[in-house]
Amino acid sequence: MHDNKHSRTDIARMVETVLSLIVMGFTRREICQYAAQKTDPPWGVSDRTVDRYIKRARRMIEKSAATVSDQELGLGIQRLEDLYKRAISIQDYKTALAVQKARHELLGLNKQNGQGPDGDGFKVELTLVGSKDDTDTEEMEDQ
Repeated sequence: MHDNKHSRTDIARMVETVLSLIVMGFTRREICQYAAQKTDPPWGVSDRTVDRYIKRARRMIEKSAATVSDQELGLGIQRLEDLYKRAISIQDYKTALAVQKARHELLGLNKQNGQGPDGDGFKVELTLVGSKDDTDTEEMEDQ
């Protein structure tokens, strides 16, 4: 039986099975053996067809990884923005600065600008708003 004799549902099921086998660490040879020995229901496909299923399964893995990565990045940014807002609202500038550094690290901005652990560090000048003297500034340098 060849690919054209299987319904789309059957093919989707076989690709999902191949995906599971890849996740379990099966090699191409082992997946081909599995397909050849499968009897309930029989696959009846060539090694070349199994290769196509492996390719589809790997694309699914890549797509899933990209989606999860984007979601995690977005979630991390949102959490850091929330922490930053909370720190500023209670005038915890040290925490706000730490959160901003973490956000830059998450986004890879430190490395792009030559700053951070491998660069010259940060030099930040803060003006404390609402202090007795608005000219009060504090310099903080990250070692």
